[in-house]
Amino acid sequence: MKSFIALMIFILTLSGVHCYASVDETNIKKLIKAFQQEDRALIASLINYPLNRKRPIPSIKDENELIKRFDQIFDAHIISLIGSSNYQRNWHQIGWRGTSFSNGKVWINEDGKIRSVNYESLIELKLRQTIIESNKASIHESIKSFDQPILIWETDKFRIRIDKLENASYRYASWSIEKQMNEKPDLIINEGELTFDGSGGNHHFIFKNGKYIYQCSVIMMGESNSPPGLLEVFRGENILLKANVIKVLE
Repeated sequence: MKSFIALMIFILTLSGVHCYASVDETNIKKLIKAFQQEDRALIASLINYPLNRKRPIPSIKDENELIKRFDQIFDAHIISLIGSSNYQRNWHQIGWRGTSFSNGKVWINEDGKIRSVNYESLIELKLRQTIIESNKASIHESIKSFDQPILIWETDKFRIRIDKLENASYRYASWSIEKQMNEKPDLIINEGELTFDGSGGNHHFIFKNGKYIYQCSVIMMGESNSPPGLLEVFRGENILLKANVIKVLE
């Protein structure tokens, strides 16, 4: 009997079978109905906060803010798509990532709450472009060219900015903490790369500058006392600097 159980476990492992928590049909139908009725208060209660938006648009922190910004996030098109959707045909469990709607436009967690909205309305697109242009006007001319701002950090000694460029690579710029971003950066490194660390959302950027490697790690899931990010500088195998992020700027 023990040999049979061991064999079955081995076969399941080879076949790549995994067990994931699925979303209850009732929860998805509740969400669909909320969009059919355009019940903004109910929709706001069915979201897992904060609801991140494409940078540099600030994330939505709670239900009250969602209701205020509702038309920015959910226009008539996405409301109609969700409201007219079918539980079985349009919502799909995608392993550990959760349940996806319309090729990832919306993702919900195992509790049936929206955890991300990747759809961008025309209102939000115009807002993002306006913020980016305003942002470009406030920084040094040497780094005005970029496609999307990714992050702005402060450590105890440095101010760090990472931008995504038109060629889909990333650029690192840093200043000593007493300087402002309208001053020339002390260091600029191009051709950075992004790597995701597992499924929890943690990720890091790598920038190579001659013999030196700059690594910026974004900590989405960590211990209760974990910083939001970490700057590390290496030369070969030797670590020259390790600094916690003490402030994240929108």
